[in-house]
Amino acid sequence: MTTFQANRKIDEAKHKAALRKMKWLATLLFAGMAMLFIISFRLEKIYPLVGILRAFSEAAMVGALADWFAVVALFKRPLNLPIPHTAIIQRHKDKFGENLAVFIKNNFLARETLEERLRTIDMTAWLGEVLTNPQKVRKIVEKFLEHLLLLVKQFDDREFRNFSTGLVLNNLQKVKVLPLIGDALTVMTKENKHQILLNEALVITASILEENKDTIKEKARRGHPWYIPGFIDEMIFNRMLDKLEETLSDVQNDTEHEIRKRFDEVTAQFIDNLKHSEVFAERVNAMGKEFLANPAIKDYFENLWSDIKTKLMADLMDSDSGARSHLEKAVLAVGKSLMENQAVREGMNRWIYTSLVDFAEEYVDSIISIISDTVKKWDAVKTSQTIELYVGKDLQWIRINGTIVGGLVGLLIYAFSLLFK
Repeated sequence: MTTFQANRKIDEAKHKAALRKMKWLATLLFAGMAMLFIISFRLEKIYPLVGILRAFSEAAMVGALADWFAVVALFKRPLNLPIPHTAIIQRHKDKFGENLAVFIKNNFLARETLEERLRTIDMTAWLGEVLTNPQKVRKIVEKFLEHLLLLVKQFDDREFRNFSTGLVLNNLQKVKVLPLIGDALTVMTKENKHQILLNEALVITASILEENKDTIKEKARRGHPWYIPGFIDEMIFNRMLDKLEETLSDVQNDTEHEIRKRFDEVTAQFIDNLKHSEVFAERVNAMGKEFLANPAIKDYFENLWSDIKTKLMADLMDSDSGARSHLEKAVLAVGKSLMENQAVREGMNRWIYTSLVDFAEEYVDSIISIISDTVKKWDAVKTSQTIELYVGKDLQWIRINGTIVGGLVGLLIYAFSLLFK
């Protein structure tokens, strides 16, 4: 049994006890009036003033019986007799549900009502106060991580591995990545960012040449015939290196250099192949399929979830986990930003208000239909008993008040009758 169910049973037991007590009180009051009537009726012939008590008790019994009938008729048939217009809640349960739904719609979910109410609530300020309180944030994070840990535990490793592996691999094969890459490169070329990449490549190349001169020179000398003198090797190498460095420098400094134009042409051709060349696409897709069909790749994706789950659970269960600390800091930072930036709070409030009102207006019929449909599914007798359980205690006061008021009215009538004798 859950905590909620246990609390509900305790609550029902309390209401049953209170209802039973009030029923006994009202019934005992009626019995007292009946005894008073019998006694006063017998003594009235001897002591005429006792007529006051007879009149009071007689009218009190009438009031008690009338109000008992009224209260019982709400929930069931009095004495199980087929009296018309009784057991009102049982017979009109569905209509009550529909009327309740309409009442909520007109009085709680109407656009004007929601807008007026929501304008008085600064939701983001309240949220900011909560998210800047370290103790509350710690509790929020702990609850979130508890539920996340529970969610992770619920997953069946084998089933989830098969699902995730199939999802990833199948979708990687279906997604046409090349056109997307082509579109991204088109944006780059329009903003001339590909030339920036070329500049970086030229700087890196020049740096590599400068740092590896001796190594390049040694490898170049090994390829020359033995009879060529060393100074000639040195001269040829230096001449070639100078020319190469000069070319790199020219390309860097000249935005209209021929190599740059050629780079533009090659880039444009590459982008066109990405977008439109079927041969190029088939070649790349074939490579992709071959890559994804590799058993090692499949094993990697299958084991990926287990590795993530193991590390995630270990981190979540650690009271000093990095995830917990980072999450708390992130939440506190969000709360601080909300509290410090009034313009952002106002904007968020407007968005929340508008969204809630629009949502309620769009789905109000669906929301209230849940109420009416739920009430229709309830058992009529059980519904009547439940309502009586929670409101019957207060309704017993009708019987008590009816007994007293009836008696007082009886006294008043009796007094008037004496005036006209």
